[in-house]
Parts: sequence; structure tokens; C-alpha cells
Amino acid sequence: MARFTPTRKVCVCVENTVANCDTFNVNGTRIACSDGYCLYNKACFKCNVENCALCSKENFCSQCNTDQAFVVDSNGKCVYCTDHCATCTSAGCTVCSDGYTLSGDTCRASCNITDCNTCASATACATCNTGLTLMSDGTCSCNIANCKTCFNSVCKECAYGYIYNIAGRTCDVITSVTDASGRIQLRQSALALITSLIIFTVMLG
Repeated sequence: MARFTPTRKVCVCVENTVANCDTFNVNGTRIACSDGYCLYNKACFKCNVENCALCSKENFCSQCNTDQAFVVDSNGKCVYCTDHCATCTSAGCTVCSDGYTLSGDTCRASCNITDCNTCASATACATCNTGLTLMSDGTCSCNIANCKTCFNSVCKECAYGYIYNIAGRTCDVITSVTDASGRIQLRQSALALITSLIIFTVMLG
């Protein structure tokens, strides 16, 4: 004859008549069921739910493995929560793994890349903001050759040795002869103006 207490994973046995009960004690001391077995309906049964850490009744999980992104569904099964999730509840993911941020019920990679809309990893962009092109190195560009910094498809800063041509929307090489942005011409105009002022001042004197 065997007596039981309604305590999870615990059975009380006075005789060796209950399968998978580790120890039988004539004094009625609480004895745990064997590893992988839980108490339900006055018997020790094996928890056969995949990725389950603890069953509350036969083939019904109450707690999934905590080291994996699994959560208990309404059927007592352990279902996968979401990629890169560190902590899941029945409502979904609550904490993402390092390098990822929670967006709704999805863990998205986080990165610090200018003009990046969504990240592929901490060092690479997956999609760029509207009007920008994803480059092979995982950065975003307005697809203007030799452009260093873009914003809304406009180059804000060209690479060293280049100057932005507003009319052509290109980064052109700075030369001593031609400067597509007009910078050299402006410098020359400024110099000519200064020279004219000096001459005018001398004439007045």
C-alpha cells in the first residue's frame, strides 16, 4: 500500500509499489521521484515534453529550459520564443541577448552605423534609410563616389581630396586648375577683391 502527498515532484511511499520512486520509507518521509519524473495522479511519471525542465502533470510542461529561448504554450508544450532572446515568458520575449534590442516581440541586432535603418549585426547594417544604398562593407551611402557622409541622398562631406559639386551632386577631385564646387574660384575672387581694395585705398591716399 502506498500513500502520497500532492506536492510536485514528491511522493511518499511506505512500500516498494510505486515505479520510479527513488526511496521507500516506512516512516512516510517525503521522497522525491527519480530524475526526470514528476508526481501526478498518485504516481511518478516521466516528463516527455521536449525542452521541458519541469512538468506539472503527465506530458504537460510548467517550466521550459531556462538556458534556451523556449516558453510554455497553452498545450503545455515548449515552443521556441524568438531568435536571440535571452529571457522568455508566456507573453513572449522580455530580454534579448547582448547586441540585440527588443522590437515588439522580435530581437533585432543593434549597431551604431550612420543612416542605418535595421542592423544585421553590431558592425553591419541590413537596411539603410530611404534613398541610401547598402554598401558591401555594411555601411550606408548615398551612392555618390568618394562621399564620406550622406543625409537624405545628399553628400554632406566628401572624402579627403574631394569637393562636393552641388550642381552635379558628385564629389570631384580638387585640383589647382578646376574646382567643381567653385571653392578655388571663390578663393581667387576673394583675393582679387582684397587686391582691389588695397589699390583703391592707395589711390585715395
